[in-house]
Amino acid sequence: MFNIKPEKLLLEDNSINFKLLVKLIDTFRTQEVNKLKNMYNRYNRPLSHNITINLEKYITDTIVYYTFGEPIQYSNVSEDFVNNMTVIDEDSHNVAMAMDQSIFGKAFEYIQINEEGEVGLVNLSPLNTFMVYSNDIIPKPILGVHINEEYDEDDSLEGYNVLCWSDL
Repeated sequence: MFNIKPEKLLLEDNSINFKLLVKLIDTFRTQEVNKLKNMYNRYNRPLSHNITINLEKYITDTIVYYTFGEPIQYSNVSEDFVNNMTVIDEDSHNVAMAMDQSIFGKAFEYIQINEEGEVGLVNLSPLNTFMVYSNDIIPKPILGVHINEEYDEDDSLEGYNVLCWSDL
């Protein structure tokens, strides 16, 4: 999570300040990702003869599956909405979001509604997604950034595909 002045993010022509965006991405990839990977490794650590139980995994799994074990029931909504939530498997999506929140302390999702009113949900990994907030007393989200690594046919890193979302 980064806090900056919204005015620094936009240039005079209302485009995103590319130099600042590159700096934020670099800071995220060199500092934040390592912290998140350590959290994930604690959750998925292998058991040894000295450790009888992976407590982090046990607590996370128990709490998440207890909380989300009973699927969410909708009332006072259209049948089309309920059918759409079933088609996109919202229950599994909610469990994945809760697992990310429990392991990493944050979770991100991308929600899209098409012209027919159908909802699409995607769980974005905290290992390649971050938010930028205003530096106000009550921070407001000003930019979401999602980074995808792109590989060639030899599995060599070719570059990055960066997606940004903003309401500015």
